[in-house]
Amino acid sequence: MSRLPVPGLAVLIGFVISCGEDTPTEPVRDLVGSWTYQGTDFASTAAANLREYLLGQGWNPASAQRMVDGFRNEMEAGFRHTGLSVLRFNADGTFEDNASTSGVWTVQGDVLTIVAEDGFTIQCQYSVDGADLTLIVNKERYLNLIRQSGGQDEIEPEIQALLDILFGGDNTLRLFYRAI
Repeated sequence: MSRLPVPGLAVLIGFVISCGEDTPTEPVRDLVGSWTYQGTDFASTAAANLREYLLGQGWNPASAQRMVDGFRNEMEAGFRHTGLSVLRFNADGTFEDNASTSGVWTVQGDVLTIVAEDGFTIQCQYSVDGADLTLIVNKERYLNLIRQSGGQDEIEPEIQALLDILFGGDNTLRLFYRAI
């Protein structure tokens, strides 16, 4: 089994969309259009969780902060350089992203399901508020996507432990988009 380095994990996290607890704006047509990535709350949340963990492991504050700053910078860059920096949801139920990935999308209630041409399936909860789109990722669905992308049934213990630290008690991350 291959191991994902922390920067690779950050990119994979940015590539994943899953469920959270925001309420979407109906009707579904509000989702149709082009959206550009604006940011995430996860880089700062994960960095704070990592810092707390490192300090708890006895790291001195300056060393922990240097490690956390580097991690946050890598994670933010990873999010910005994924194929998800521009998303287009077409009215005919198809989607595409800036990395030339395409497929179909559907909505049932507040759950958005995206199926790429290669069969990779992502379910997400979304929230549209005017020109703002929020996609919410929780740890459990993220783990399911890691399993799917790696073709494995089990998550390596090191990856599970790292995700437990990064997600902390919140267990969600949000990706923020703005209509183009």
